[in-house]
Amino acid sequence: MKTRNVIPGFILLLCIAGCSTEKNTLVTRSFHNLTSNYNVFFNGDESYKKGERRMRESHEDDFTRILPIFLYGDPSVASSIAPDMETAIQKATKVITLHSITVKPEFKDGPRTEKQKSLYEQNEYNKFVPVNYLLMGKAYLHRHDFLLAIETFKFILTEYHYNDIKYETQVWLARTYLESGEFAEAEDILDILTGTAEFPEKLNTELYATVADHHMKLGRYESALEPMTRAVSTARKKHDRIRYNFILAQLHQEAGDPQKASEHYRKVVKMNPAYEFSFNSRINSASVYTAGTEGSKEIKDELRKMLKDEKNRDFQDQIYYALGNISFREGNIDEALELYKTSSERSVANNQQKTTTCLTIADIFYERQDYEMSDLYYDSAKVFLTDDYPDYDQIMKKTSSLSVLVQNLNVIQLEDSLQMLAALNESERLAIIDSIIISIELAEQQAREQEMRTTQEQQYNRIALNESQRTGSFGSSASTGGGWYFYNQAAKGFGQPEFRMKWGNRKLEDNWRRSNKREASFGELESIAQDTSGAAAGSMQILSEKSREYYLQNIPLTDSMMILSHNRIIEALYNAGTIYRNDLVDLTSSIETYGELLERYPGSDFTLSTYYNLYNLHEGENNMQMADIYRESIIREFPESQPALILTNPNFAEELLARENAVNIYYEQTYEKYISGSYQQVMDDADTAQVRYKGDPLLDKFRYLKVLSIGRTQDILVFTQALDSLAKSSTDSDVSQSARDIIAYIMASDEEVKTETQKIEAEEIYNVDSTGSFFYGMFLDPEVDINQLKFEFINFNLDHYPNRTFDVVHEVLGDGELLMLVKEFPGLAGAWEYYDSVAPDPQIFNLVKEGEYRNLVISLPNASILTQDGEAQKYWLFFQEHYNR
Repeated sequence: MKTRNVIPGFILLLCIAGCSTEKNTLVTRSFHNLTSNYNVFFNGDESYKKGERRMRESHEDDFTRILPIFLYGDPSVASSIAPDMETAIQKATKVITLHSITVKPEFKDGPRTEKQKSLYEQNEYNKFVPVNYLLMGKAYLHRHDFLLAIETFKFILTEYHYNDIKYETQVWLARTYLESGEFAEAEDILDILTGTAEFPEKLNTELYATVADHHMKLGRYESALEPMTRAVSTARKKHDRIRYNFILAQLHQEAGDPQKASEHYRKVVKMNPAYEFSFNSRINSASVYTAGTEGSKEIKDELRKMLKDEKNRDFQDQIYYALGNISFREGNIDEALELYKTSSERSVANNQQKTTTCLTIADIFYERQDYEMSDLYYDSAKVFLTDDYPDYDQIMKKTSSLSVLVQNLNVIQLEDSLQMLAALNESERLAIIDSIIISIELAEQQAREQEMRTTQEQQYNRIALNESQRTGSFGSSASTGGGWYFYNQAAKGFGQPEFRMKWGNRKLEDNWRRSNKREASFGELESIAQDTSGAAAGSMQILSEKSREYYLQNIPLTDSMMILSHNRIIEALYNAGTIYRNDLVDLTSSIETYGELLERYPGSDFTLSTYYNLYNLHEGENNMQMADIYRESIIREFPESQPALILTNPNFAEELLARENAVNIYYEQTYEKYISGSYQQVMDDADTAQVRYKGDPLLDKFRYLKVLSIGRTQDILVFTQALDSLAKSSTDSDVSQSARDIIAYIMASDEEVKTETQKIEAEEIYNVDSTGSFFYGMFLDPEVDINQLKFEFINFNLDHYPNRTFDVVHEVLGDGELLMLVKEFPGLAGAWEYYDSVAPDPQIFNLVKEGEYRNLVISLPNASILTQDGEAQKYWLFFQEHYNR
């Protein structure tokens, strides 16, 4: 019995002794290792694993692009798993706080053996503390707290460099650097690790996947092949093997190795992955089909079979896109185009595929130089185009250029149509307009019939849907597609550009439909006019599109309207030719467009520029015969122009450069004189430069040095006036802004100069009047109760001027003061009479204190100037000088 009582008590004593972290013995180390592992770390690790599972479940892959190796880079995923990672961090922190042992172990006569010495040199004696720091760093990374993650990993490497955990820590530190964009730091670590013979073999998958991720983030896909292959060969977890094989297949596809790509896509399918991976592996296998090889029919048959499978209903856009790729590789471009269009039509919820498909179609039209259709599909694609999309900047630049080009082409088409109508007699013109109106009415009738059929179908579908929901036959797929169209932002975003493809730009109004859009080259008049004429669009909002006036309003039936119409065509032709040349590098279209401009409008303001552009274009094409024609035209018609001087004087460019160098040198010499205090020489040199280098952009800087020299040698008021003149006349924004800044400083620091400057400016803008309409006015402090004051003025007017009607108004001036006006009086004398009669009224002047108001009279023109200028003090000085009695 005694033994039974003693043993539990002995164990209890051991536990009590082990609870302390102030002693470092075998007992305390064993106790805290045991407690750390099974009591706290286990829960934290489980929370971290739960977050990883949630990450895999919530991440949505974009299979139109090379998949990311690691999922924690997705910001939306990081926010969804943040609670799990926070729990992991808290548990790790608890282990470190409660169970860390840093006290050195005690050895009699000190550590003697190598094992004892190694133990004594450690910084931590609980082996699970470094593990928990690593867990904490990983959780910080997953939560996108990159700075904390980096600091945590660095702490581990500093404190526990003797522990094998350093290798895994370095891998995760490199991953964190990659996510935070510090690629050089990541590369340094990875280079060291891949060359370390002692690196643990069990971590090879993590290491080489990280190396591959580094190359992929920098766009070096071919360099990622070797490390990705090693990661695939050593991956143990099934979800990693599936993902890594798929990525490796994509990398081979990107590198132009369809055989290797197909091999790894087949491996993915054999691993029985989630349906999305299986489906996209099959689709991509079709995409890497090489024209000329056997198996085309089998691949197409399999894809068409997939189209019929009900579970692929939401993936039909991808299947049609794959079929389009096969046709494209086989050279059947028209067939591919139709399949791509079908893919675009079937894309409802898959924004990534829709974007890729529209870009592909846009590129085909672009290569065919059908820029209007290309512009429409680029416009559709950019709805969901994100800035991380491959070649985003180039796509947006091309889209912008196409958009501007199409706008100019529309201007030409519109104005040509308008001029064609203007050339007809009235009966012919009205006959065309009447035919358009009839077509609109017919389209509306057809639309009403279609709407009735659609309504009946919707009613039928609602009945079917209600029945299916009641019986549960639709299951979870009932919501596929995003709900009602106008609640589905994705569908709306793509629907709007596609609407434009069919109908053009239409206002949101009744009767927007239009058929026979190209009849008599006038059918697109409405939509183009709304794009190119703001005034016309404004007037169209008033008129009905079923009225003749709607179409007649913009037809150039007068000489002035016809001139404006021709000018719009001239500018649009020049712009289009320039875009063809500079942005689209379509030199043939550029030459044709410039040629059309010269043929239709010889002697226009753009003739010289067009000649010179055509000269350069033909010279670039080595067509010297045509280049010489435009060269001679420039020299003959514009002999004094810079292009003519360039073409006739082979040394012109060198002379121009020498001139630029001369003025630069002269400016530097003048500036050195200013620095040395030779202000009179600076002013002389600035005057010389105005004559010697007339028209040079540096002249305003010479003037600035002269004004600064005036500030050093003359009265501050003269200096301020010179600054004001420079600020108003300079075309150099830096010079004018610097002058204004100095004026502002002077005004804020020197009241006398400010007053004198305001007097001068007042004399420049105000006029001394004695006839015409005048007002009585008051400048008031902003704190005055203006509404009460106006009320008292109204009462005063009713009492003293019962037969007169006055308006009492007020306005806040630009300097913050209030301006109240009583208007109006027929002449200066009437205003003074009112001024004298109102001055003693106690009801009014009890509301304002001394210093809160200033009485004045002002003419109508000066009042208008005052409200625009906004400075009460400036007019007050003028008033005291010319009107005050």
